[in-house]
Amino acid sequence: MRTMNLVITSAILGLSVYRPCAGAAQAVPSSDEAFSQSLQSFRAQQPAEYPVIIRHAQVKFSKERVIQQAMPSVVQIVTPAGPGGGMGSGFIMLPSGIVATNAHVVENVQAGGSVAVVTPDGESRQGILLAKGTPMKKDIAFIQLPPVKRGWKALPLQPSANIVLGTEVMAMGYPLGLPFSVSRGIVSGLDRKNDYVTLLQTDAAVNPGNSGGPLMTLNGTVVAMDTEILSRSGGSEGMALGIIAEDIIQAWKQYLKIKNLDAPWLGVSINPKLTVLQMYPGSPAKKAGLELDDIITGIGAAPVDSVEEFLHRLHAFMPGETVTFSILRGKTRREIPVVLESEQAVEPQTTAAAETDRLPV
Repeated sequence: MRTMNLVITSAILGLSVYRPCAGAAQAVPSSDEAFSQSLQSFRAQQPAEYPVIIRHAQVKFSKERVIQQAMPSVVQIVTPAGPGGGMGSGFIMLPSGIVATNAHVVENVQAGGSVAVVTPDGESRQGILLAKGTPMKKDIAFIQLPPVKRGWKALPLQPSANIVLGTEVMAMGYPLGLPFSVSRGIVSGLDRKNDYVTLLQTDAAVNPGNSGGPLMTLNGTVVAMDTEILSRSGGSEGMALGIIAEDIIQAWKQYLKIKNLDAPWLGVSINPKLTVLQMYPGSPAKKAGLELDDIITGIGAAPVDSVEEFLHRLHAFMPGETVTFSILRGKTRREIPVVLESEQAVEPQTTAAAETDRLPV
């Protein structure tokens, strides 16, 4: 579970999967090339498949019934010991065995690598990591379980647009390496955006090891995936954040289309006024004809007037998509289509003379 340690002068965001103390046993998967090859073949034969989305769920069930129904689909994720290794949670979102979890849970595993997936009955299966985003950014990953005869029991998702403050929710997963556990609370905050995803806030108790587990309503749907805790001490203090169902669905659509969860890259540096201050050689922006001192006023037909809004809208697209940017060049307004590419690591820069922050995007 990622932990945001709150101090008086600053907020420090750190990754924190539950890591057993030395000597604790871990169900680490062995390398199995034959299994990997058969699973790759299985995936190649599958039609495009989307999770069940329930947009207007009116019926509420008892907590006991929701837990009983959801429990078989909530799994523990165990990765090899070492830097980034540990235990987290996940949930099955497709009958073909697709597990959603956080990218930071599988931080030390590369796409195509093996991951141990433990079901509530204690049985460990070897899954394959299909793709993962970047922790602290698009903190989402997908794992493929081996097929079973009648299909896996999957959980439906519900868009957060139908959720209001006070909605009762339950966090399910494997906190601190314990067996399957449940905590309950309410949705205590909406629309907590970062530059890449939108999050729901809850006061349900969430701890390291809950990362990737589902946040569920009493209608039996997943509205978010537990991802971060806001804490002074590193433990649960009644403030947790989960990535909303819409972003999980969008990430899955991206995987189906381009087989990765890369963030899109424009290839410029901008200031808080959205003025282009720097163009990177060979970048999508340069290829499309953007110029220095252009002011970005819109993206994908939606106006933007802040860096935060621009970044959130930019990251709703995927690499390879053509997106139209509205810009102001001098006194002339222009519409420039840009083919986005996968994000590249570019360090922020500062112009000493003007003390102008340059944010690479």
